[in-house]
Parts: sequence; structure tokens; C-alpha cells
Amino acid sequence: MKSARSFFSKAVFLKALLRFWPIWAAYAFIWMLALPVQLMGGLDRPNLNAAWEVLSTVELTALWLCPIAACAAALAVFSHLYSERAANFAASLPVTREGMFLSCAAAGLLPLLAGNALAFLAALAVSFAGGYAALAPLAQWLAAVSLETVAYFGIAALCAMLTGHTVIMPLLFIAANTAAAALGNIALVVPRTFCYGFVNPGVVWSEALSPFIWILNNVGTSHMADGVLNGG
Repeated sequence: MKSARSFFSKAVFLKALLRFWPIWAAYAFIWMLALPVQLMGGLDRPNLNAAWEVLSTVELTALWLCPIAACAAALAVFSHLYSERAANFAASLPVTREGMFLSCAAAGLLPLLAGNALAFLAALAVSFAGGYAALAPLAQWLAAVSLETVAYFGIAALCAMLTGHTVIMPLLFIAANTAAAALGNIALVVPRTFCYGFVNPGVVWSEALSPFIWILNNVGTSHMADGVLNGG
């Protein structure tokens, strides 16, 4: 029996998807340059480490691209919250609040994940064409980048719902990803200055509350024969 209450609106989803297509296109284009095109350019090198070439983009490109793209996507698809007129129009639609949120969230997140999948398939085709077995590192790359995308978009969506403001939303997003680590480091200034023999504990719990700082300090690639993505 079909439920009378809908939690998804195809019209809202398609409108947001088509309206903000330049964001998804730019995201996919950057990944195509950073992964398959870069991999293609190194196929003529006799000492090419395909696994390292693939996984190094997680700590170099994804570190910045994923949060920026997720913030831009959430800022775009929830733009109906940023003006009274648009908010009133959205509220007048025959769509529940849950349906509006899920439709907008899907329109923002799914194209980013599709861009990851497109770059994965293109890089896989390039690696096979060059005679390299890069399925394992590419699968690891896809998992890592997709998890980052989902996490950052979730934080961005929360910031958009909390603020409903074009300027405050990205500022809150930046604070959510960095503020806890900054406060934790500031808290260590006093004992480090006035307590003789105080030893800096290194990674503190506050970094775990700052996703961008945690990834920056704890995710890296070992330049080994097969390439290994390490997480602290």
C-alpha cells in the first residue's frame, strides 16, 4: 500500500539538480584533471607508481576540494532558506518539510558522489589501458573521498539549516571544521608557558572534533611499492 506521506519530491530534486549543475560539473572536471588525466600523463614513465599517484590525491586534492565542494553544494541547494520570499514560497509547496530537506540534500550530495564515481571509472580505464592493476588503490580512493564528501556535506547541510544565511553559513562551516582544534591548542598555551617540564601531549581530543584538522594531520600516503593510505 502506497504511503500518503511522501518524503521525497522529484520536482524539487530535479529543479535543484539542473539549476546548480555548474557546481557538479566543476567538481567532476577538477577530479578528472587531478586523477585520470594526471595518471594518463605519467604512463610513459618507466618507474610510475600508479598506486601512489592515485592515493596521493586524497591528501593533496581531496583535502581542499571535498570541503569546498560540499559547502558550495549545501549553500546552493538550501538557498531557499536565505530570503523570506523564497522561504515562504518553499513552505507553500505541497511538500512536507522532511520531503523538502531530503530532496534538496539528495540533489546536493548525489552529484558529488557521481563525480567521484566518474573519476574512478575514468582512472580505472586509464590504468588498465596502461597495463597497471590499480583497482585496489582506486577502490580505496573512492571509499576515502566519498566518505569525506558525505561527512563534509552533512556538516554543511547542518550549518545551512541552523543559519539560513548566505554569509554566516560558510563561516560556521569553517568554524565547525577548525574551531575545536584551535581552542584545544590555545588551552595548551598556559601550561606550556607557566608549568616547568610540561610535555605537549601532541594530538589532543579537540582535533577529533575538527574534521578538517584531523584529516590534515592524520591522513597521508606512504610512498611504497604498492601505495598505502594511512590514517592516524
